[in-house]
Amino acid sequence: MTLLVLPDRVRRAESRLPSDAAAFLAGMTPAETFRAQRVPQGLYEQRTAGTYMLRLRLPGGMITARQAAGLARLTGAQDCRRLHLTTRLAIQCHDLPLETAVAIHQGLADLGLSSRGTGGNTVRNVTADPLAGVAPDEAFDVRPWALATTRLLLEQEDADRLPRKFKVVFSGSPADRAGAGVADVGFIACLHEGQPGFQVLVGGGLGGRPIAALDLEIIDPVQQASPLPATVDAGLPQGESPAVQEQAERFPIA
Repeated sequence: MTLLVLPDRVRRAESRLPSDAAAFLAGMTPAETFRAQRVPQGLYEQRTAGTYMLRLRLPGGMITARQAAGLARLTGAQDCRRLHLTTRLAIQCHDLPLETAVAIHQGLADLGLSSRGTGGNTVRNVTADPLAGVAPDEAFDVRPWALATTRLLLEQEDADRLPRKFKVVFSGSPADRAGAGVADVGFIACLHEGQPGFQVLVGGGLGGRPIAALDLEIIDPVQQASPLPATVDAGLPQGESPAVQEQAERFPIA
């Protein structure tokens, strides 16, 4: 079973990395140009000269047994012995020569995996409650909405050209194990007047300017599609306070 069918635009973009890397290695592409090509693919240069880290997304933190076994074979065949599971539910392969990183990258699509949007000013991995589906306190399992939102965002042509990186989070309960309160857009599953819905938070973030998200006080009815468009349509609360203005600056799609 494949959790996520990759859009054609993602496959096309990922197919260009080998030729981009070859042009860089041949001295035909400047380092800064190649950086702009590789970073949205989750390919980062590391401190040791000539080595790279490749990051791949696990939508909602999910990976099937077939995908995990395939990834182990793929990375093992390239002598990649160190995989790092991140706090944002991604996998990173470290200390790779560029040719090795590109070879692993090109094998991901056959496994239904992708590194697109795991670096740079892009829509990053959509994460979900790590206990989704089994937590006794969850209002409902949020994983289907994390997958639907991943599909929606990967299909957007401008998802790779944002003012800053953009993170979406789904939590299953007010315990907020996934960190919706520090995401650009966070959804917390809840019951409102007996009906399932989402508490919506916007404008949060960590990093150099950590800030808690604003509560839009919107309860989106649960549908079989992503609740993100309704949130964007609602926009940010208006106001003149510095706190509201600072939050608005962090919210690139409002």
